[in-house]
Amino acid sequence: MTRQVKGLLFFFLSDLRHSFTIFWSILLIALALSLGIAYLLLDVQDGVFFFGFPFATYINVGIVGFLIVKDYIPFSLKLGAVRKNIFAAAGVLFVLYGFIMAMISSTLHFIINLIIEAVGLHSFMFLHPAQLIGSDTWLTRIAVDTVMMFGVFALFFLLALLFYRGGLIIGGSVVGLIGVTLLFGIAQGWLFEFFLNLYHTIDYVFFAQVFGISILIYGLTYFLVRGITTVKA
Repeated sequence: MTRQVKGLLFFFLSDLRHSFTIFWSILLIALALSLGIAYLLLDVQDGVFFFGFPFATYINVGIVGFLIVKDYIPFSLKLGAVRKNIFAAAGVLFVLYGFIMAMISSTLHFIINLIIEAVGLHSFMFLHPAQLIGSDTWLTRIAVDTVMMFGVFALFFLLALLFYRGGLIIGGSVVGLIGVTLLFGIAQGWLFEFFLNLYHTIDYVFFAQVFGISILIYGLTYFLVRGITTVKA
């Protein structure tokens, strides 16, 4: 890893530290409130409150993917950063940031599960994609979340680059095409069938495929990053 890549990575992580702290502070408050609601549901028949870290963490990394393009890349270019180093630093950030988020959420998941089992708070349950493969362990959750968050990073990074390089015409067209495809899939019913079949067949191979597709998507962003400038379209 070159000195400039390390410098860019340090810059990215340092600037994200504040928003990272705020995000987890809010999420912990939401967790505490959820536990309180679950406690009130103890006397309610079949009363269960579900909570899942991935719903928030996946959205967070998507926002970060946009911020990298919107704020960090133009600033890095003004400082004289080489585009291929920006691309490399972004990739390392995506993996590292996703891993840190996954490790924190999985550890909290583990600790809270121990507490609710000790106090008998059976009305509170965690939701996590790892449960779909029947292996809801600390390590599996980290692996699954890291893979999924890298995929979200890559996708939103690509979309942000399309908006940055092509403006609303290109970016909006791509988003509109995706939206129309989803609506068509819902109307035709094949989208529902796809997710239903995926639910019944999901396994470790699926997450390996997601990781492979994510690498491909991230690789495609190189062609957008190498010609990027500080001037938005």
